[in-house]
Amino acid sequence: MPRKLLTAIAVSTFLALLVSLVPTVPQRGSGGDIAAYRPVAPIVLSEQNLVDLFTMIPTHYNIKHVKWESRSLYVDIAVAPSERLTEQLLFQDVYSLLYRCFQLTRNVDHLFFRLLERDEGRSVKLLVAIQVDRPPGVFHFPPPEQMANPQQLINGVASKLRFEPAYEDKLSR
Repeated sequence: MPRKLLTAIAVSTFLALLVSLVPTVPQRGSGGDIAAYRPVAPIVLSEQNLVDLFTMIPTHYNIKHVKWESRSLYVDIAVAPSERLTEQLLFQDVYSLLYRCFQLTRNVDHLFFRLLERDEGRSVKLLVAIQVDRPPGVFHFPPPEQMANPQQLINGVASKLRFEPAYEDKLSR
């Protein structure tokens, strides 16, 4: 009986020692480092996955229409005539769109953004139009959560900006 007990204790101690050494044995070729995450591969945007991209883009104002055509993405946001706009929130939405379109995709070369005023009678009035082209090289803008003044950056990178006089009337003051 004591011999079996002694053998069981010895085997248990040996197994515990063996198991404690397993995590310290490096894997071949890994150098000991293990990646905690994998970088996300850029999406090749198409009509089939257009909705997938826009489920990843939070906006303050509702996106009413999206069109994908010839490496260009067209995004319309429509507001009601009675709705007031906050300029900071609007430009956060535009920046979030351009950041994610250029960061998460590899085939969006142009982003066309329009802010429209649309009433129930289907009358449409253009308030703002912005065109942003993909910057050459690697995209290096800060994430939207870290962007303090998106309007300043958009003014600097937009190839075309158009603000209609009715836009000023829609702003909350």
